[in-house]
Amino acid sequence: MPQEETFSKYTAAQGKHYAAVRPDYHTSVYDFVLEHTRFGPSTLAVDLGCGPGNVARALAPHFARVVGVDPADGMLETATQISLDAKNVVYRKGTASDFDLLIAETDATDATASTGSPVFIDLIASGNAAHWFDMPSFWPLAARVVRPGGTVALWTTGGLSIHPATVAATQVQAIMDDYEDKLEPYMNDGNRVVRDGYQDLLKPWDAGVMAFPQEQYVRKEWTTDEQFLQVGTMQADMPTMEKIMSTSSPYTRWCETHPSLKGTEQDLLRLVRRKVEAVQQAAGVEPGKESVRGLSLGAVLIFKKALK
Repeated sequence: MPQEETFSKYTAAQGKHYAAVRPDYHTSVYDFVLEHTRFGPSTLAVDLGCGPGNVARALAPHFARVVGVDPADGMLETATQISLDAKNVVYRKGTASDFDLLIAETDATDATASTGSPVFIDLIASGNAAHWFDMPSFWPLAARVVRPGGTVALWTTGGLSIHPATVAATQVQAIMDDYEDKLEPYMNDGNRVVRDGYQDLLKPWDAGVMAFPQEQYVRKEWTTDEQFLQVGTMQADMPTMEKIMSTSSPYTRWCETHPSLKGTEQDLLRLVRRKVEAVQQAAGVEPGKESVRGLSLGAVLIFKKALK
C-alpha cells in the first residue's frame, strides 16, 4: 500500500475537526474484537493509526496499558487532549513499520535490553487505517511482537451506502456513486481497498508470514440489520453530511488541488449537497429539511498468532 500522505500531515485544527465529525465504532465491533483476544500477564494493546484515539480509549478499560500510534502530530495532539481521563493510555508518533521500538521505549520492562527481545503485545487493533500500512513490512513485525495466541484485528467501513429509508434513496445513492467516480483521480490503492471492505488487503500468509495461520482467520461483515458505527444509520442534515464527508482523504486531496473552489458552489461536496436537495425537494421534502441516512456497514478481520 502507498504511504499515507494526507492524514499524516494533519494539523491540530484538522485533527479536532476529524474527531468532532467522524463517528466512533459501535460497541459490537469492540465486543467482537475482545472476544478474539487472548490476554497475557501484561495485557497490552496497541492502536495503530490511532487518529484522535477513539479505539485506544474504547480499549482502555480492558487492558492494563494501551499505546496509540499515529504519524500525524495534529491527530496525536487531539488524541492526548481528549484522553486526559484515560490514565493507562499514551500516544506516540510512529507508523506500522516502527511501532515496536515505540512500545519498548514506552515501557522498557517489556523489552530485554541485553538480548533485544521484543515487547509482547496482546492485541494490535486498527480501525480504518490498515489500508495505509506497508503490509509486507507490517506482518513480519507483527509476528515478532504479538504474544503467542495474541490477535491482530483490522477493520474498515466500506463505500458510501445510502439507507433505503432515505427520501429518494435510489437517486441519492446514484449521486453518491457519481461523487465517488469524480474522486477516482484523487484515490489511491488504499482508498480502493477500503471500498471493497479489505477483501484485497494483503494477508500474512500471502506475505510469506506463517505465524498467523490461515485456518484461524476470521472475517465478520456487518449487515444492514446491524450497527457498525456508534451513530447507527447516521441520520444527517445537509450541513452535517458535508462535514462528515469532508474528512475523506480523496476529498482532502481534491481540495489541495482546487483550493479556490473549496467552500464555493463549485466545491464537489457542495454540488453533491445541491443535487440531494433538488431530488428530495422534488419528492416533497420542505427546503431546509433534507437529510440522508447512511448505512452503518463494515468488516472486521481477525488474525490469531499461533501458540507455538
